[in-house]
Amino acid sequence: MKITTKSQLTLTKKAEYLTQIITTANVQTLGEQTAHKALKTIYKKSLDEYIGQLLRDYKTDIHKAKQSIEYTFSNGYDLAQLATCFYCQYIGQPLNATANNGELDKQKQPIDIYRACMRTINRYIMQAKNKVYKTLYLQDIDENGELGEYIQIPHKWDIGTKASGIQTHTITDLNKVTQAIKSMNLSATENKILACRLRGYGYDTIAKKMSISKSSVQTYIKRIRTKATAIDLLSKAKTKTA
Repeated sequence: MKITTKSQLTLTKKAEYLTQIITTANVQTLGEQTAHKALKTIYKKSLDEYIGQLLRDYKTDIHKAKQSIEYTFSNGYDLAQLATCFYCQYIGQPLNATANNGELDKQKQPIDIYRACMRTINRYIMQAKNKVYKTLYLQDIDENGELGEYIQIPHKWDIGTKASGIQTHTITDLNKVTQAIKSMNLSATENKILACRLRGYGYDTIAKKMSISKSSVQTYIKRIRTKATAIDLLSKAKTKTA
């Protein structure tokens, strides 16, 4: 008798899920499900508190929304709205159909609509993290939950702001940030790639935008890491402990 493993069942279930046709009736549900999956995947691997809070808020949104039409959604639900809007452009197609945004997987093959949506959500989360943590991720935490390195702007560069003699909050001294970036002596191409990463673009997208190969992008990123390390800007993302 052939034994079916749990992983095989999971893959089969996912394959069946991806055959669903996107319709006006189910597009919001699919968007909510994809956003939830993206948040769970990234949080499971990163254990990042910011993402964890987004996930908790999102679960609360889904629960509370069923109880009251006057409920005010959190920032976590923005991801569901983003996914829903993304899927709207593919009404009438199955989730496993090829996306039309030109993105490729690691085997240089076009990705499907579902994975393209997951990547879109991931970029949105990374951009939000950039604003909250003042970081620039050099590698994606993608739909598979892979972690990477990031540039961290030191808290010592924060300066207090005062209102009526009372310190209210802190902001980043952008002059110091600018000076630090200049001290890295980045080339024009490295600066452009750094800007692309800040906007949440992946390696394939950057390569396409700059008309260079993905391997060239990876090489430039390595150079940026080296220069960032030299001025103590490079940190390592948290990893899950056993």
